[in-house]
Amino acid sequence: SKRIGQWLPQGAPMGNGRSSHRMASSGQAEDSQRRALPMLPAAVVLDRVKGALYGLLIADALAAPTHWFYGGPRQVIQLYGKRIQGYTDPVQRLPGSIMSKSNTGGGGRGGFKGNIVGDVIFHNKKQYWEPGKDYHYHNLLRAGDNTLEALLTRRVMAVSVEHSGPDLPAILDDYVEFMTTPDSHNDTYAGTCHRMFFANRAAGKPLDKCPDNDHHNVDSIDALVTPIPLMLLPSSDAEAAEVAGAMVRLTRDSPVSANAAADVSRLLRQVVRHGADLRSALASWFGASVEELESQIMRQTSDQLTACYLSDALPAAAVLAFKYAEHAAGPGEAFRTAVLANANRGGENVGSGALIGALLGGQAGFEALPKDLVDGLARSHRPKLDHEIDGFIN
Repeated sequence: SKRIGQWLPQGAPMGNGRSSHRMASSGQAEDSQRRALPMLPAAVVLDRVKGALYGLLIADALAAPTHWFYGGPRQVIQLYGKRIQGYTDPVQRLPGSIMSKSNTGGGGRGGFKGNIVGDVIFHNKKQYWEPGKDYHYHNLLRAGDNTLEALLTRRVMAVSVEHSGPDLPAILDDYVEFMTTPDSHNDTYAGTCHRMFFANRAAGKPLDKCPDNDHHNVDSIDALVTPIPLMLLPSSDAEAAEVAGAMVRLTRDSPVSANAAADVSRLLRQVVRHGADLRSALASWFGASVEELESQIMRQTSDQLTACYLSDALPAAAVLAFKYAEHAAGPGEAFRTAVLANANRGGENVGSGALIGALLGGQAGFEALPKDLVDGLARSHRPKLDHEIDGFIN
């Protein structure tokens, strides 16, 4: 609850208003405190940044088949015959899929009459949203493919390389082009923030007025995925926190999400750039000692299943990262154990998984990541992916 209180702008409830003041001032204060932190050697930082980026994508791809399985591990076994042990083709149908109840003309749940999905974005994919059809959210993906948020994260990296830094107007223009270009990706689900953004754009609003909030589905964990490369890029912790929050505000009117992104930026950078022990960094983030968290978390026999809402999903992701941060076989196996545990818990595990993968991958570094998980990622266009990440790293 202390973390959530820090994300909210002063005097603003969740989802109301648009303010970066709290984020900026918090980042500036913490940056001065972190000046004394050691900086890892450049080669180690680059390996950890690369590990965080591949970790994000690996965790996303592993979790896609079980995204929003609210029956948890039991439902995973029911539909796949066993627990997820590696990259898996998603099932075509998912009984109770919320996509069949979602609004194709804007945010949240609603009717099937709107054509934002089908005509403006996700061209020729509206049929997968038809009420009663119960298609899986990612039914066109194949084993090792990434969901929309991870693909948009790759676009953030590509634009940052092209513009030699985090050029937010260029990232926004690229986002619009990517989303409105037919066959730019093979995912079938778009969250509320994207549908509201493009409904506003279709209504004639300028791009800076298109971010919106339905006060239910926009203050969500998926807001933290696309900012992750920009959390790692700047040399200054304060600049990274600022740009992470600004990245969120490009597509959603969510102060709580923007402030959470700034907060997570400082956590991630402690591990990746400053070499902090992940469990110690998470304990500090929670405002507790490692021993206190171990006494509460390590005795849990199951991993918490949550919906997408930040107030639940982000703390649960941090708990899972803490629980699996260490492994007798080393950080690579800690990474594998964490991302597979996330895939098998179900619920909102894709946005959460991206963060868990970035944290554990950043701790391990690219060279320590399990080779089978690295090799099996994005097989249909792997050279392009490697080129994007290498360009960003360099």
